[in-house]
Amino acid sequence: MAKRQENLRMAAIMAGGYGERLWPLSRSHRPKQLLDIVGDGNPLLSGAVNRIEPLIPHERVYIVTNDLLRGVILESMPQVPAENILAEPCKRNTSACLAFAAARILADSPSEQQDVTMAVLTADHRITKDNDFRSTVAAALETAEQTDTLAIIGIKPTRPETSYGYIEVSQKVDQSTSPLTPMQVLRFREKPNREVAEDFISTGRFYWNSGMFFWRISVFLRELNQAMPTLAMATREMVECFRRGGPSDQERLVRIFEGLADISIDYGLMEKCRNVTMIPASFDWDDMGSWDSVSRALPRDHAMNTVRGNPILIDTQDCLVYNAEGPDELSIAVIGMQGVTVVGTKDAMLVCPTDHAQDVRKAIRLLKDRSSKHL
Repeated sequence: MAKRQENLRMAAIMAGGYGERLWPLSRSHRPKQLLDIVGDGNPLLSGAVNRIEPLIPHERVYIVTNDLLRGVILESMPQVPAENILAEPCKRNTSACLAFAAARILADSPSEQQDVTMAVLTADHRITKDNDFRSTVAAALETAEQTDTLAIIGIKPTRPETSYGYIEVSQKVDQSTSPLTPMQVLRFREKPNREVAEDFISTGRFYWNSGMFFWRISVFLRELNQAMPTLAMATREMVECFRRGGPSDQERLVRIFEGLADISIDYGLMEKCRNVTMIPASFDWDDMGSWDSVSRALPRDHAMNTVRGNPILIDTQDCLVYNAEGPDELSIAVIGMQGVTVVGTKDAMLVCPTDHAQDVRKAIRLLKDRSSKHL
């Protein structure tokens, strides 16, 4: 029997979002993925790029963003080749983003005969225990390469979170289960209410959807043929546009991308696919999507407050107070408050109950209606 050719491993990091729920710190011109939010010296995108080595070297990492951010990412990510920083032609959802990335990766592959494994990573997660992360990713890559499945990393829930999607697997994990054991995915479940989330957790068979996927591109295209045939065809057409690379090809690439549906990869593909395998994460993870996640990432004081930028707190409990400018530029004092989030920057202020942190987008919509310059 002929020895199977080793897969070429590539990574695509999605980095085009604006992080609206972390306003006023995250802005359209410098969103959360480019910020050192918790003060550990690492912007989230830098962490994502550096963490994947040595499994995937920097020259095989692609960052998918937008025209507004491509320049600043070029400046801040010198370890990634400039030609690997891709700007989507227009704003679309994750299914279009990943088809675009897969097309470019295939076009750049040295041999059409060699199967390419694609790791889909995100730029806005806080991950600790890097070695454990790499072990989990290695298991997911190997699963994708040795089987005809789409692989995903699942996060064991630590609370009845209502802002995440959930993955239901076929078996309950207990102490006898080997670490990094691949599990068959039964179904994806949308963001639940608290009561449903509590029921999910009680079964021991539900995980948070990390949004990190792993597949051989040949398998990805095969599954797209079934679930999203129009996108599968568009992906193949974009491969040819990238390969030829002429002005007319670039124009055609833009037209193809503009015609793609605004659908997430979860809804468009993963929820419809019956051949998905989950690898349980062996690392600590949080989606830095809103201010309550920042509160979880920072240390707490004796009154259960989390602070940054040396604010003044008097008779205050269980609050997040974030002074982005520091005490020399901005003074913040919070007195007699409980369960409140306060965030100050040089030109904007956010104050809300911490349990309303997911509602920041409502304020963003109103600021957009005002054509505010503070977005």
